[in-house]
Amino acid sequence: MCCPYLDECSMFRTLAIEQDMKHLVWAFCCGEHADCGRYKKIVAGEQFPAGLMPTGEIMLTDSADRPAG
Repeated sequence: MCCPYLDECSMFRTLAIEQDMKHLVWAFCCGEHADCGRYKKIVAGEQFPAGLMPTGEIMLTDSADRPAG
């Protein structure tokens, strides 16, 4: 079962177009989404940077410091 927040996740859109990141999509977005760092923050009602990856690491981007939407 895929993550219930998939449609609104900006990181999913980023990862889905990057060929070398597709394994993260299957591992987290369409697999064990409860282990996703972004999912955990959403469920807890916590803010997180836009660059937070499913692994919990921060992707270095121009928007990494902006809150995720």
